[in-house]
Amino acid sequence: MGKLADLAKAMSPFLKVLPGEDVTALYKGFKVVPNSKDPEKEVFRYLLEVDGQKKSWDNAKMAIAMILDRANEGDIIKIKNSGTKDEPNYSVEIMVGVNAGQTPEVPGKSKK
Repeated sequence: MGKLADLAKAMSPFLKVLPGEDVTALYKGFKVVPNSKDPEKEVFRYLLEVDGQKKSWDNAKMAIAMILDRANEGDIIKIKNSGTKDEPNYSVEIMVGVNAGQTPEVPGKSKK
């Protein structure tokens, strides 16, 4: 990514996981908010910390909610997008045995 795109992503309060990218984050909980694309519906807003910055990630997929239902505040999670720009395909993994005091890597973004 270019310098401007990197700066825009850093300044945004929302997490964006691009295709082929994965993000390691500190899980801080969730809340239910109106869907920005359809205010009559609701989505889950996951509260995260990435690279020391507070970020929010909105996702309505039930499969993601079922996985993160097992996460505790302070757990390290990995979010991966194996889809495309037009059709993202997110997966989430709770990093078992890892908590904020035992982070094997600094939470942040990487490309595979």
